[in-house]
Amino acid sequence: MKSREAALIFVQNHCGKLNLQLLDEYVALNGLWVKRNKRGKLCLWRSYQFEFTSTGNERYNGKVTLLSQQITGIELDPYKIDN
Repeated sequence: MKSREAALIFVQNHCGKLNLQLLDEYVALNGLWVKRNKRGKLCLWRSYQFEFTSTGNERYNGKVTLLSQQITGIELDPYKIDN
């Protein structure tokens, strides 16, 4: 549960910095693996997906990944920038 909460907070902050709106205020687990960290310790690697909008009209997908409690990456689909 703490990993999902960490992912949600990170995504909310990231979307806020880019003037994007996180839709449904929700991240959904879509992948779970065992992976080694930099020290060689086995940890859970989690992938969460979410939806966001840039204009309020379209929905785009995003993905955030964590290794244990550490954010390792975020990906956003290409989105429209409204001038």
